[in-house]
Order: sequence, then C-alpha cells, then structure tokens
Amino acid sequence: MTLKQQIKILCIQKNITMALLAEKLGTSPQNLSQRLAKESLTIKDFKRIAKELDIEYESAFILEDGTRISL
Repeated sequence: MTLKQQIKILCIQKNITMALLAEKLGTSPQNLSQRLAKESLTIKDFKRIAKELDIEYESAFILEDGTRISL
C-alpha cells in the first residue's frame, strides 16, 4: 500500500477530505497530493498530519532485543 493510499484511508476513517487536510496543513490539495505521490514527506510532516487528524504517529527503530530508538 502506498503512502498516499494510507493517508487517504486515515482521512476516510477520520471523516475528513484530503482537501481539508491540505488546508489544515497550510498547503494546497495539489501540493499535498504530489508530495504523497512522490513519498517526499518527512517525519515532521507525518507528525503534523497525525496532529491534524487527532491521532498518534510513532516512528522508531526496533533492535533484535526489543530496544526501541524513537525518531
């Protein structure tokens, strides 16, 4: 599943349009769509998307022994 598909699913589950998400992020729907298609988002972008969707975003490396290194 692509990043764009994942964000669309999140928007559907949170009952928000991609256009409204783009507006909340301070960008145009076209720009958001292009960045999602190119998968050029940063961890900071993911955290902002999560904040605007009122959900959590977690990013970490997990070692073999279970140790987590969060980004």
